[in-house]
Amino acid sequence: MRARALSVLATAALASFPSLEAVRPVSHYHDLVAGGFDASFRDGPFPRARFSSPTGLAFSRDGRVLYVADTGNHRIRAVLLDEGNRVETLAGTGERASRDGASTGAAFDSPLLLAMLSGDRLLVVEAGSRLRVVDLARKTVFTPKLEGLEMRGLFSVAPGADPRTLLAASPEQGALFRIDTETFEVTALPALEVLEPTALTVCDGQPVLADPGRERVVSLDASGSVTEIARISEVRALACPAGRLYALVVDRKAPLVVLAPERGDATPRSVWGGMLGNETEQIPGLFADAARPSGLVADPREDGRLLTSSPQRNIVVSVRDYGFASGWKSTGVQSTGLLDFAYPLRKPPHTVRLLVAGDSRSYSTTAPDVARWGGTNRMETLPKRLEMFLNAESALASGEETRFQVLTKGWASGEPLFLWPAADLPPLALAYDVDRAFVLVGPETANGFRVWFERPLDADGLPSRATDGEFLLRAPRGKIQKGRPERFFAACSASGLVKVQPSALVFADVERLAKDAAVRPQLVELLGEPLALLSRRLASAGRGFTLVYLPGGALLRDDSARDLWTEVASRYGLSFLDLSGEMAVFRASFGPLSEIKDYDHFSSDGNTLLGWLLARSFARAGLLSARAGADPVSAAHPRP
Repeated sequence: MRARALSVLATAALASFPSLEAVRPVSHYHDLVAGGFDASFRDGPFPRARFSSPTGLAFSRDGRVLYVADTGNHRIRAVLLDEGNRVETLAGTGERASRDGASTGAAFDSPLLLAMLSGDRLLVVEAGSRLRVVDLARKTVFTPKLEGLEMRGLFSVAPGADPRTLLAASPEQGALFRIDTETFEVTALPALEVLEPTALTVCDGQPVLADPGRERVVSLDASGSVTEIARISEVRALACPAGRLYALVVDRKAPLVVLAPERGDATPRSVWGGMLGNETEQIPGLFADAARPSGLVADPREDGRLLTSSPQRNIVVSVRDYGFASGWKSTGVQSTGLLDFAYPLRKPPHTVRLLVAGDSRSYSTTAPDVARWGGTNRMETLPKRLEMFLNAESALASGEETRFQVLTKGWASGEPLFLWPAADLPPLALAYDVDRAFVLVGPETANGFRVWFERPLDADGLPSRATDGEFLLRAPRGKIQKGRPERFFAACSASGLVKVQPSALVFADVERLAKDAAVRPQLVELLGEPLALLSRRLASAGRGFTLVYLPGGALLRDDSARDLWTEVASRYGLSFLDLSGEMAVFRASFGPLSEIKDYDHFSSDGNTLLGWLLARSFARAGLLSARAGADPVSAAHPRP
């Protein structure tokens, strides 16, 4: 509750609230597309628009418009996704009738299902199974003359693998029909078993349908053979983007599931951490009952995003499937190396992607938080809080529409934070089309300089990314390599700041090293060279990079560390953001923000405050524009 209250206060401080008409759709993990709980009719801004039992959904060919069968209003509505989700009426007067003609004068009788046809046409199935067609180019509505078999009680329709084929499922007739959308001839697909088809989609070229009589979902091949995909009951809708089969089911705890290629729960996770079932209707757009179908379609422009309608709650919502159920623990790593949810590689439209790199402070929380969840809940970590505030601010701000995704890569403090990003971040930035990367250093980060005496130097003259067993077995003096390590050791030795013991080199603490006039410039080199290489690699690919100094949450001395990182950024011409002033104020007023002992991990409340602080700081520093730019790196590059 403290985090929730802090979030509300912080969002209010981000911007003065505009009028409702100026509020834009939020882009997060589960969002309102349009509508409200009241069953009525109104066009206009998406939060003011009203539907009455919206059911069927279909996308325009370019994915810019979402069409909605507004069943209770007897109209076809259009949600203009590139115009802030503004809702307008495409066809229908509101009169309950079946009348052809111009879109503005045509009438529908309880339109229930939708499907896009070739030739810029939208098929509408009225509740009585009458087929109507909206010619989007001519802005007219006509009733096609059907040839062949009669269809009754249609529950769902889906475009077939052939562009001129439409499939329709009738549980009343126990049949699956094929409709030729040029001639409108209706035939029945063969089935070697008795089926009761309801929800329908096409997956990998084959019809996939729910068969409630046997509580299963099956596929049907050209010969009529039936293959069971999953045992599941009360399926209200199916969708299969890119071979991933989703089912919207009557289940208050897990209403959205994945059936193939692997079984899983796709119900979104709350921004506060818990999975969102419908027992208290936190996601009413996923609410379904067993009496009628619901709309479920995949966004053609954004991988992992689905839109669904709730006839019972009169709204349309979007949900994303980024593996929330399986990836909620913040230590889970993707096959790409990303330490995060399974974000799709393809970036959504109007989206700025940020990549945050840090030690365990960036992806962990305090021991009590971990105990509360049985693991570190990723939603409580700093990058997810930052992502939440950036999107909340964007929804309230004026100007160009921008959405944000904040991806995470982290290693525990045993891996030097100034070193590993040079190797790990550029491939991730390219694979995920990241606009800007941030490395969050803190008071303890500089201690990692010792890696220069623990690993052999690589072709770039930097410590190797991986440890080397043979190198570790060397005598201490054998680990002093030529170039920067040798010069640094000599300066430390001359000032009495290093001891050669039988098994190790023992350097003085960083604060003492940084105060020595001869040692400090070389310490800056050891810390700065890998970061300069990272900046150059990102710049060569047109990606931005910013070094962020983020003090700890505990009230510890950090002036020396801050000054050291400031000098690193100045020496190498790095984009630099220093949050020590802000943290000095807020950690006194809002503390405790982190553990006082152990690893100084921020609490969930601390991460909420920091997410707000970083969102403001990034915006003020101009670091949030799409393709934020390649920061210049100083041409003065110290010799090896």
